Amino acid sequence: VIDVAITNEYLVFIVDNIRPQIFVYDISNIYAPKLVNQFANLDSLPLDNIHVVDNVLLAASGNKLFSGYVLGDNIQTRIFSDAVRDVSYDDEGAYILYGSRLDYFSVADLDNIHSSYQHFIIDPTEVLVSGQRLLIRSNTELELINSFNFKSGLTSPLIGITSIDHQQAILNGELLVLRP
Repeated sequence: VIDVAITNEYLVFIVDNIRPQIFVYDISNIYAPKLVNQFANLDSLPLDNIHVVDNVLLAASGNKLFSGYVLGDNIQTRIFSDAVRDVSYDDEGAYILYGSRLDYFSVADLDNIHSSYQHFIIDPTEVLVSGQRLLIRSNTELELINSFNFKSGLTSPLIGITSIDHQQAILNGELLVLRP
């Protein structure tokens, strides 16, 4: 198993069977999961980092974002021209982290950037999403932004930035835990 996504309705696996394949299970009856879809991935797309938003599958690998309907049979690919550092998701879309900016793509319109933010982190490695908080981090810096302000563009989303050495960060709402 490469990756797993779970919602109230679906359990989705990416499994490496010669090439990455997607298996979608209906778990509305958790005691009797039922296979409802399978993407054979005949093009051998490098599927990883899967998430489900409503009835849309999102997966990412390198500079590519893949999307398709949970019960559909087609996967679309969006290729980004800049080097992608990380991809994270919320219940409405995908956050794409680059060396100098963060872009947000709404599931309703994955062909266009919904909002963009020029961050201050040097050599970022990860974007964490939890509620209305986004954390952009490297191993020596943290930048916390308000996701609502970022997506709406009404006011500056920046909450704060600091320098601190750490190896791992976990964000859960207002709680931030760092491992030295």
